Amino acid sequence: MQQPVLRQFGVGTSVSVPDRGRAFLGGVSRGATSTKRFGGPFRSGTNSGREFSNSSVSVSVYIHDFDAMDAALLNAAEESAAARSSSNVQLNPRAATAWESLRTRQPGSR
Repeated sequence: MQQPVLRQFGVGTSVSVPDRGRAFLGGVSRGATSTKRFGGPFRSGTNSGREFSNSSVSVSVYIHDFDAMDAALLNAAEESAAARSSSNVQLNPRAATAWESLRTRQPGSR
């Protein structure tokens, strides 16, 4: 059974990547081939082998603006609440308590 071979490498640099951007930092490629001929006057043969490996390092950036996400979710919830109140839909007591605590929370507090 062939065992996996683990190798590590790193890139010591700094890069500037914009939000939702990607940067390729570098890579390493290795290769080796081998051939062995054997035999005598009555029997001969050839064994050959190849080994190749590639590794690369890249970075992807996605900046999460949690304040903007909270604001969008709360606005969507308020629109939903307005639609609910016009259609006389009632929340269960736990959901109503959670909604009220979110609605009265001060912006920027966590």
